[in-house]
Amino acid sequence: LKVLDVGSGPGTGMLGTFRRIEEWIQKRHFKQFSIEWTLWDQSRQALEDAVALHNDVLATLQKKYPSCQIESKIRIRVVDLRQGVRRFLDSLAPQSQDLVLCLNLLSELPRERRVDLVDALLKRALKSTGRMLVMEPALRNTTRDLMELHDELIERESAVIYGPCLH
Repeated sequence: LKVLDVGSGPGTGMLGTFRRIEEWIQKRHFKQFSIEWTLWDQSRQALEDAVALHNDVLATLQKKYPSCQIESKIRIRVVDLRQGVRRFLDSLAPQSQDLVLCLNLLSELPRERRVDLVDALLKRALKSTGRMLVMEPALRNTTRDLMELHDELIERESAVIYGPCLH
């Protein structure tokens, strides 16, 4: 599993994804599971906190499920997304990510950059079978902005929207 967490902060999206992976391990009794994380954020300290969290969670899972060989690698990169994302996307293998996380990120970017960022991530980073999770705070203005993004992505035919509001 290859995961790109854009605007990762201290790794809360990674923590939630690890929790879901643990559920898969419990239900499917994997003998081996491999994860590659790429975390981007503008704060080096937040990324260092994410690495520490990664190492703690990985050690806990390996101890808890000794019959499953769990491997996890993490790469971090300080990225200022306000400057654009194209050159950072070039550092990834094209369409290599199974999951792209954008959590509490878009509301921090200028409106004119949001659609281009998501569109670029969908087209250049995500596998054709991959998924992107965009999550923003449930505030009036943020929700309106997210619905505009939703409509623009549908209009551009950049993505299939799974929820909310499929129409």
